Amino acid sequence: MAGSELVDAWARVAWVGLAASAVVGCPQLIGADWGEYVAEDVCLFLEDPNNCYSSFQLDVAARCGALGIGDGPTGSFASRDTLDVCFLDRGGQVVFDPPLDIAAFPPESASFRILDDQAQECGQFKYSGDFNYSVIINSCGEPDLPNCESELDESNETASVQGGKLIVASSEDNDELTLTCTDGQVHQFDLRHIDIMCRGYDQLIPRAEIESSPGNMPPPRTDPADPEVQKFAGFIRFRVSYAEPIESDVSSTNTVEYFNCLIPAPTPICYNGKRDNFETDVDCGGSLCDRRCGDGQDCGSSSDCMSGDCQLNNGSLKCTTYEAEGAGGGGGVGGQ
Repeated sequence: MAGSELVDAWARVAWVGLAASAVVGCPQLIGADWGEYVAEDVCLFLEDPNNCYSSFQLDVAARCGALGIGDGPTGSFASRDTLDVCFLDRGGQVVFDPPLDIAAFPPESASFRILDDQAQECGQFKYSGDFNYSVIINSCGEPDLPNCESELDESNETASVQGGKLIVASSEDNDELTLTCTDGQVHQFDLRHIDIMCRGYDQLIPRAEIESSPGNMPPPRTDPADPEVQKFAGFIRFRVSYAEPIESDVSSTNTVEYFNCLIPAPTPICYNGKRDNFETDVDCGGSLCDRRCGDGQDCGSSSDCMSGDCQLNNGSLKCTTYEAEGAGGGGGVGGQ
């Protein structure tokens, strides 16, 4: 036994002895009864190369997504106002049900399906926290099933995926975690033991993550057709970290990013079809926008009008076109 392994083994023996001597003061112990199930040694579970979480990832690899943070399939929503479908650049869709609400960003929860470029469902996902989520990956590669490719296979050869469902749930304080695997196995862990029994393994705990931003408002006068507007776009990304089997005291994770979807930037204030503050009428006039108002639109002064003439009309100031007297008088400011 290597020196580090011997130290680790003695640390676990010491911890178990300490736990046994503190039953009254610390009821949440390894082996404590949580109703129908018993809390397991999370360190031993993560060290088992055949644990059901690692086995699931070895089967599905990066199906429905891509391996690596920032490398997920890119796509975009057609409208900022309706965030129900993200159209993937490689083909396929991410369908959110219910749709995301831009006013509620960052989203606390999300439920979505990923469809391939043939509109066939690849997987289903639900998220309500980093340690509260479910993943369903559909089978592929077998007869009468869609083809699938292993994202971890550099040869890009067609692979077979059995698929299945994982459910991860945690207590409110994230101290206790329950993992339900594809084969129906249920594992319960007290995560507070990791720092003492297998420090550094905390990064191997099953987890998911949503990163998002609603985007920022472009400068008011920016033309919506200007490519610079895209700098202010929002996004939403979803990823799951799967632990690799631990070998030779080396621990690492495979992170699969399932999508990286662009949310259109907000429409600049001077083009949003609304009468905002500092505008005398819709998208014109005032000190904020450089667009002048047309005839019949509200104004505060002549400088708000394309005609250069702001007149009182039926009790309110309106932009008007000055017409000079006399036959053949031309339109325009000053009769010119």
